[in-house]
Amino acid sequence: MRPNHQFTEFEKALIASMPAEGSEAGAILSGTGLPSRRDERWKWTDVRAALREEKQSSVQSVSSRAPLLSLDQPIEFLFANGHLSQAPAGLPEGLTLSRGGDYPLFRENLPNIATEKAEATYVLTVSGKLDRPIHLRFLSEGSGMHHTSVQVVLEEGAEASIVESLEGSDGAWFANGVMRFRLAKGASLERLILQQAHDDAVQVHFAMANLAAGANFTQGTLGFGSKLCRLETQVLHEGEGARAVLNGAYLLSGRRHLDNTTDVGHTVPGCVTEELYKGVLADKGRGVFQGRFYVARDAQKTDARMAHNALLLSDEAEVDAKPELMIYADDVQCAHGNTAGALDTEALFYMRQRGLSEAQARAMLVQAFVVEAFGHISNEDVKARLMVLIETWLEAQS
Repeated sequence: MRPNHQFTEFEKALIASMPAEGSEAGAILSGTGLPSRRDERWKWTDVRAALREEKQSSVQSVSSRAPLLSLDQPIEFLFANGHLSQAPAGLPEGLTLSRGGDYPLFRENLPNIATEKAEATYVLTVSGKLDRPIHLRFLSEGSGMHHTSVQVVLEEGAEASIVESLEGSDGAWFANGVMRFRLAKGASLERLILQQAHDDAVQVHFAMANLAAGANFTQGTLGFGSKLCRLETQVLHEGEGARAVLNGAYLLSGRRHLDNTTDVGHTVPGCVTEELYKGVLADKGRGVFQGRFYVARDAQKTDARMAHNALLLSDEAEVDAKPELMIYADDVQCAHGNTAGALDTEALFYMRQRGLSEAQARAMLVQAFVVEAFGHISNEDVKARLMVLIETWLEAQS
C-alpha cells in the first residue's frame, strides 16, 4: 500500500464491490488505489482526483438516441450502461458471439477491474471476410459507474472492420471499458474509435492488440474529450511481418480533457508501426499524448515511426506530450516527433486576402491540419462522415 494513502469514498465503494477472494484486480486496488498524478503514466490524467464520490452501479437502460456515426448496414451491438441490451437477431456467416474468452492481466489495473466487474466478457470471432462493419455502441447516462469487456478474435486470413462509439448524455457517470484483439496469421482489422461525452463524465477505454505473423491492425481515433477521458491502446507484435497503424485526432474545447496513450512492443523481426496523432485545442482544453515504442534485442529490421502535432487556438489551452523510444536492437529504423503551436498567421492572412472571413479561414486551416490523421481509412463514406463531425465542432468554435 502507498504510505499514508487515504482512500476516497469512490475507492472504498469500488474495493467493497470486488470479489472477496481470488480477485487480483481487487488486491491491487486495495494496495494502491486508483491511478493518480503520483503514477508516472497517469501524472497528466488524475483518475483518482476526478472520481471521489461514491457511485452506484448504473441502471441497465438508457434513452434512445441516434448513433454518433451512421454506418451502412452495420452489425450493431448496443451496450447500455455496461449491459448488452441489443444484438442482431442473426449474425452473418463468418461471425459468432460467445461469452468467456482468454484475458491475461494488463499492466494497468483499470482494465483488469473492468474485466472482473463487467457482466461478461463478450467474444466476437471472425472466421472469414466480413463485408459489413461491426458497430459497438457504448452508451452511458445517469450518475453511476459501469464496466464493459469485449474480445475480438480474427482467425487466420480473416478480415473485418469495427467501429466503437463511446457516447453519453448528461450525467456524471464513469465508464470503464476494455477491448482485447487477437489477430491470427495474415488477419486484417480496421478499427475506428469515436468518443463524445458530457462535460461531467469520466471515461477510460483500454485496448490490447496481439498480432501474429503478417497481421495488419489499423486504428483511427476521433475524440472530443470530457471531464476526464483516457483512450489507451497497447499493441504487441508477436509474429514477423506484422503491421500496425495508430492514427487519431482530438478536438477539445471548454475545459475538456483527453489523454491518448499508446504502447507498442516489437518482439520479433520485420514488423512495422506507423503512428500519427493530431490535436486541436480551444478555450481551456487539455490534451495529453503519450506514445512509446519498445524494440526488443531480437526485433531487427523494425520500422517504427511516431508523430504528434498539436494546434493551440487559445492561450489558455494546454497539451502535454511524451513520445518515447526504447530500442535494444541495432538494425532498425525508428523515429518520433512532437510539435505544438498556433495557427500559421501568414497562411491565415493569405486566405483572408482572398475574401474568406477569419472564421472560415481558421476552419479551413484546421480541417487541413486534422484530415491527415484519417488518410488511412479505406471507406470514403466513413471518412466523409468523420469530416462532418469535425466541421460541426469547428462551427461551434466560431
